[in-house]
Amino acid sequence: MTKVKLCGLSRESDIAAVNKLKPDLVGFVFAKKSKRYVSPEQAAALKSLLAPGILAAGVFVNEPVEAVAETTASSMPRSSTAARMTTTSRACAR
Repeated sequence: MTKVKLCGLSRESDIAAVNKLKPDLVGFVFAKKSKRYVSPEQAAALKSLLAPGILAAGVFVNEPVEAVAETTASSMPRSSTAARMTTTSRACAR
């Protein structure tokens, strides 16, 4: 089965759009050099606006596992997310 993930969300209007489109996942970019970068606090605020059933993923570039775990724990806690995923692809952070 094909899954759809929309990545690079950074505004409340992005969340409103994905809530209408209902993708399987959305991605928040935590790569600081990306123009789509969001802080963990911004990601948490945006994630709180997601419709139920839309999972959140973090996009990281060359970050230590500990930094990924800390960021996802603070911005996408398990209690409000069925699954957490990380992507370490440079292509996703562009």
